[in-house]
Amino acid sequence: MKICPLCEHGLISKIKVKSTNEIIYICNECEALWNNINICEDEVLNFDSFMKSRKLQLLWDEFNVVEIL
Repeated sequence: MKICPLCEHGLISKIKVKSTNEIIYICNECEALWNNINICEDEVLNFDSFMKSRKLQLLWDEFNVVEIL
């Protein structure tokens, strides 16, 4: 299992955004988000900004979990 490098508690999941079919990676604890498999502090994105830029609700219902890394 891949542990989040930011909060050091959450698990990283590979997620498919339902409306855009984008694959992203997100921490189930702190909601840190990455748009590629390079899970590191330098590559982290803001969950709220990511969702708002795509005009999506800030809800996990917008995703399908592909796998927990």
